[in-house]
Amino acid sequence: MAGIVEGWDVFKDNNSRPSFHGAFIWNSSDRRYNWTTAWITGPEQPDNNHDYRSLVSGYLTVKLDAGGRWLLATGGHYGVEANAAAVPGTDHRKNADWYAYAAHLFYQSTRN
Repeated sequence: MAGIVEGWDVFKDNNSRPSFHGAFIWNSSDRRYNWTTAWITGPEQPDNNHDYRSLVSGYLTVKLDAGGRWLLATGGHYGVEANAAAVPGTDHRKNADWYAYAAHLFYQSTRN
């Protein structure tokens, strides 16, 4: 999957420049495993068309038993933006980066 958007989460972008996004999704033939990776990258700072913000997310979902009652979902994000953070007391800027990770274990106690 691939696409182009103007802005990450707005209808009118702050610099009218495109961002590029995409995803890769894989399912095992027995439907017990799923891997999803998605990304977006583009200039997002006001009046700045060259310092990109990028984010990659990846998640793995596993049905742990044959009946599908136990489910593990785990994954996270990593992001970076060039010249995004102001250095206190100076006119300099530095790159910003962030990340997150989570793991969730689910049990379905009732069946429909």
